[in-house]
Amino acid sequence: MQVDEFFTSDAEASIGAACHDAMLKAADAKSKAFAAERLYKRKRDQVLLHVHGKTVSEKEAKARIHEEVVRAEDEWIAANTTFNIRQAEADGLRLRFEEWRTRNATTRAEMNLR
Repeated sequence: MQVDEFFTSDAEASIGAACHDAMLKAADAKSKAFAAERLYKRKRDQVLLHVHGKTVSEKEAKARIHEEVVRAEDEWIAANTTFNIRQAEADGLRLRFEEWRTRNATTRAEMNLR
């Protein structure tokens, strides 16, 4: 689909709404990724306090491979992946809109020169 086909005069509002929705989804995904990171770090610290080991590095290693910590880390990674995808979608829509807007501005400028 060409950019001009996607953005007709009737679609100006819809592309604005689509960009807005995509940015909201990206913001929500970023918040979820931040929360998942905090939960992972909190869970890791909780396990670290209760795991037994002779040295700090041994306790840290045991905490990193603990089932609850691994699960929390996996959720953090998944949340970050979702955020990156949502951000890319929002960025893509913004670029398509800017391309459409630039083409229309160029067309208007050319008409004014005639």
